[in-house]
Amino acid sequence: MLFPIAWVLLLTSSALAADDEKDKENDEDAETESSEDEEGEDEKKDDDLDDEDLFDDNDEDLLIAPAERLKEADQLQTIGAKEGSDEAIEAFRDSEEEIDILSGDGEAEVPTGPGTDTAESYRAAQVANARLAPDEEVEAWDKYLEKYPNSAFKKRIQDRIDSLMEGLYGPDKPAEVAVDAMNQELEFAQVLLLENIDPRTRLQAGFQWGFPDFFDLAVDYEHAFSRNFSVHGGIKHRYTGWSVEPGVRWALVKSTRTKTIVTLIGDTHLNTNPVFFGLRPQLAAGRQFGKLDAQIQGGVDLELGSIVGYRVVGGASATYNATDTVAMFVETQLNMKNFDWEGGVFTFDTLSFGMKFYPGKKGRDEVNVGATLPYATRYWQYHYGALMGQVNHYFD
Repeated sequence: MLFPIAWVLLLTSSALAADDEKDKENDEDAETESSEDEEGEDEKKDDDLDDEDLFDDNDEDLLIAPAERLKEADQLQTIGAKEGSDEAIEAFRDSEEEIDILSGDGEAEVPTGPGTDTAESYRAAQVANARLAPDEEVEAWDKYLEKYPNSAFKKRIQDRIDSLMEGLYGPDKPAEVAVDAMNQELEFAQVLLLENIDPRTRLQAGFQWGFPDFFDLAVDYEHAFSRNFSVHGGIKHRYTGWSVEPGVRWALVKSTRTKTIVTLIGDTHLNTNPVFFGLRPQLAAGRQFGKLDAQIQGGVDLELGSIVGYRVVGGASATYNATDTVAMFVETQLNMKNFDWEGGVFTFDTLSFGMKFYPGKKGRDEVNVGATLPYATRYWQYHYGALMGQVNHYFD
């Protein structure tokens, strides 16, 4: 009787346990569905947010700023031309805001090809042309552009040429400034007792009054047929007496750029008392060192009389142009003869000094005054000292 009752109780407890397990599974399923429903509602809320909620004022730093525009001056101007074509390169090269290649700013490449130059060649031309006279510099730049017609510095060069031309032929400049450099006068200092070495058209008159009884007068006219060649004629009282003296001056070198002159002097003279004919060839060279004009000359004086003789003549001079109207000079004159005579050389060498004045425009009129003293004499004693004066008027 007990066994059937125990069996009934066991079956009943098993059924209750199965029901509890099923209820527990149902509860877990309900919790899972509830959690998924809440997540779905959250996602729906996120989708419903507008753009203003996504980008508020505090998030401006997160935005990417737009790129700046390139400057127009840095762009290759290719209007009306295909990029990379010759027209585009010329437009870039002639732009008013071109990159300064000489300064080294930027990374721009200079166009290369036929007729183009480099910064080095342009710098070399600048240095060389700076030493030239204005008209010579214009010619030099013209030749540079002929050699480099596509120069990267063409505009600069053309501006330089225009500036030089304005300086040479501008309306505010006197006409004489436009004289070609090959025709400009050197205006070398005139000496008193030595021979003139600068061929120019001029009229000269002078005197020398020596103690005790020496008196020298000189009048001479010189006419320049060209800048380098002239003839002259005059009368002069030399140590041998009065003489008529025609001659020529031929400047083998006469440069305003180097300030140098080299002249061949071909003088003749007809002595009146005693009468004889003479030749006086000399070679002279001079140079201007800033305000200082220095020269040296030397030659022979051949006396073609009953007895042929010769003298060694020459000297040197230096003139300092203190201002445009005043200058100071010093010169020495050599006069020697009979080098082969057993009694010794005849000599009468003098030292002269004085001042020059330019009362008008320099290079047009000149007044010289000074004194001369013998410092080496032997057998000859023409005077013991003399006063000198000279006036020159130039017609060129």
